[in-house]
Amino acid sequence: DLHAEMAAAALEAGAAVLCEKPFTLSVREAEALVDGARGRLAWVDHQLRWSPVRRRLRDLLRDGFVGELYHARHDLVIDSPAFLERPHGWWFEEARGVGVLGALGSHLVDGVLWLHGPVEAVQGNLSTFVRERPDAGGTLRPVTADDTAELRLRLGREAEALEDCEVALASRKGGGGGGGGGG
Repeated sequence: DLHAEMAAAALEAGAAVLCEKPFTLSVREAEALVDGARGRLAWVDHQLRWSPVRRRLRDLLRDGFVGELYHARHDLVIDSPAFLERPHGWWFEEARGVGVLGALGSHLVDGVLWLHGPVEAVQGNLSTFVRERPDAGGTLRPVTADDTAELRLRLGREAEALEDCEVALASRKGGGGGGGGGG
């Protein structure tokens, strides 16, 4: 939630900016930063674009290797029982722009845009299964951010991309992973 203010100050000072996400918390803030960045180097850190495997996939798609795209599915599942025990912090606060969609799903959305082109429409479902977490002092605090995000993105050429981004939660009793349990 502090990135927009810090990035704006760096741009005003004439610096190049590499901003971690969340880039901003509103379209208005994003537009102001884009305007302030005109004429200088300014990026949002979507490091997966630099993966050699992703770059090769993009080349293959652009060269028509797989033919015309009708449907693409992008999944990111983190299956870690340790996630259940992670203490409350900024990552679990919606007002600070995070949760699974903001912290991890943003890489999937960027991947769809980068690999397949513009998105015309979005349908989504965000869920929170672990509703309280202890902070560093042990006090239970409410979780307001999502821990599962499902998106359906309609691309510009009658194609669609599905995204499923979740932290596969294990039960507190130590039962195996698998999306949606836990809490």
